[in-house]
Amino acid sequence: MDESSAIDEALKKIAKAGDDFVTMRDYSKALIKRFDNNNDGVITFQELCNGLRTFDIDLGLKERLALMRKLDVDKDG
Repeated sequence: MDESSAIDEALKKIAKAGDDFVTMRDYSKALIKRFDNNNDGVITFQELCNGLRTFDIDLGLKERLALMRKLDVDKDG
């Protein structure tokens, strides 16, 4: 699976987990709040992995790494 496919699969799984929320905006806020465990405004790879688990979103390592690379726009990890 190439990186683009891994990101697509990750996003599909994440979006599907949002079905219980009224809006995607509500879901996005809940994701960010749960992922940023220490409330420092930064989501680390470990926080991303932990957050995905709290939503029961099962992503493989390749999907998680690809997603992190895509989300880390300033490339600071």
